[in-house]
Amino acid sequence: MFASRIKKLLLVSAVLASAAGSPARADSYYSSFGLGLPRYYVSQKATGMGGAGIGIADPFALNTMNAAANQTGVATCLGVQFDYEWVQSASTLGEVQTANGNAAGVQFIFPLKNRITFISLLRPLTISRFMLKADLKADTLTYSHIIKGNGGLSAGSLGLQYNLNDRVMVAGLINFNFGTIKEEWQYTFAPSGYVNSDDQYNSHLSGITYDLGVLLKPVQRLGVGLIYKTGRDLKQKTDISASSGFSQTLPEGTIRYPGAFGFGVSLSVAKTVWALDYYQQDWSAYRVNGVSREAFKDYQRIGGGVEYSQSSRPTDRYLQRIAWRLGAYSAQLPYANAAGDAVGEQFITAGVSLPFKRDNGRIDMAVELGLRGERTHFLYEEKILRFSVSVMGRERWFATGRN
Repeated sequence: MFASRIKKLLLVSAVLASAAGSPARADSYYSSFGLGLPRYYVSQKATGMGGAGIGIADPFALNTMNAAANQTGVATCLGVQFDYEWVQSASTLGEVQTANGNAAGVQFIFPLKNRITFISLLRPLTISRFMLKADLKADTLTYSHIIKGNGGLSAGSLGLQYNLNDRVMVAGLINFNFGTIKEEWQYTFAPSGYVNSDDQYNSHLSGITYDLGVLLKPVQRLGVGLIYKTGRDLKQKTDISASSGFSQTLPEGTIRYPGAFGFGVSLSVAKTVWALDYYQQDWSAYRVNGVSREAFKDYQRIGGGVEYSQSSRPTDRYLQRIAWRLGAYSAQLPYANAAGDAVGEQFITAGVSLPFKRDNGRIDMAVELGLRGERTHFLYEEKILRFSVSVMGRERWFATGRN
């Protein structure tokens, strides 16, 4: 029985990992800068609560932002996430609608002896997906220039969480960062005497970073979470493949992936859980081969929300055990206009949690509706509707001897 479970788990994880390692979302003009849009994800529970969850310890919410908050007890847990996003982009030139979706993360966590839990994650860190088109004219020559981008940076993470006691939990992760950002440059000429071109630029990224997390519970109803993420110069290797048949690999370079810190608080009151998070990532330190990009700002995000559930007891009626969530968040993106004003985004969120009948897992769903940028001061305004779902299962596999 145990061997059969292991085989099934490895098969499912391998399939999901291949998808989650190269996540896709709908097109965004703002993802054409740097390494793409930063991907912020705590847990599916947090997503419905405005993304707030750094200070929440929940045995049914696998926390990818603060590994110290993974209080899974004696259970082995597997979680997977999927999302689907619609974007309506508008500029002075017109409007376009795009949609895309894919697997968005995998977590596998199991307990060891002496209050230690093993944690493994696969998660996207940035997402780049865009298409830019310009119809140009040079003297009497008319041509179109199209740039398509796709890819991003992901991390495979391994680490340990340790419960010092019922009030203090700590965790550390080592992140094996990897990814490819692909750009395709197309030139299409109106006169038949010119040859169209289609050139490919593929940048491969790799490097190691570290995460530290702490969860404090001064009293049973209050949780305080703290996280710190190190930055690192990632190795960059770029391959060029031109439509003429020319190909070249550029000398290895470096791209600075920035560090970050954050904190969150949660409070349980009656049948509700309230949460508030703040997170900052130092994108102003972004460097390419040691050269800074002056237009980059720090990524800052604040979000909060509430969860309501009548009961968490597995013996109560099913409808009483469903959890409902509401929240909102606001973020300053790393990108700025010519005047130095940072691009912002604002979202409202809602979610629902559907427990398994045997109380050994959850299906969590969330909807996010928001606005990124605006046409008065920035080139593009993006209206975004995002739907996400996670499936999490837990079961006791090992006799850990845990207290």
